[in-house]
Amino acid sequence: MPIRLFALGLVAATMILISPDQQDWLDTNVPTTHWLGLFDRELKPVRVRAISEKSLEVTPRNPRMILRDIPGVTAGPVHEADYSNQQIEVNQPFAIKFRGESFELRRDASNRITLHHGMHVQVLFPKPEFVDEEHFEVVWTGDLDRDGKLDLITVLSPKYSGYPYEVWLSSRAGKGEIVHRVARYNFAAC
Repeated sequence: MPIRLFALGLVAATMILISPDQQDWLDTNVPTTHWLGLFDRELKPVRVRAISEKSLEVTPRNPRMILRDIPGVTAGPVHEADYSNQQIEVNQPFAIKFRGESFELRRDASNRITLHHGMHVQVLFPKPEFVDEEHFEVVWTGDLDRDGKLDLITVLSPKYSGYPYEVWLSSRAGKGEIVHRVARYNFAAC
């Protein structure tokens, strides 16, 4: 199973993504401490060690993803949402159920992605000027920051080789927002 790493959020930082089946390069000076691993509905401290440019050791083993310095995200229990699939398809609402509430991600024919909750609508990805085998995916949904509201990790890309992993937190949402993007890492896979 690939491990996804997010380090140092958008406002305060940058993210690093490492997937064992796609990794081309790894900074061997990656910090070893202050990482959190997502294990069965809980964020726990983990140690990270770069063994080489292609190999990474995470202890304890097998987290679904690891994060570092994401604003508002700390160790402790997290709640995951129920959702129907991973891909966000054109004109097929992507349904998310979380704590008795319904959310939808929608992709229109122009590839604009919106998040819907009740009467609230937020544009997460505006209409791109250029598309080349676009892909729009939900990596994780639930409550990372433990404010009781929905958070997301997405890949919203107009190009086949781009993987812009983004962390969206509800606790950082401003006026008119359901969630706010706090971290992003654009991983290229060619």
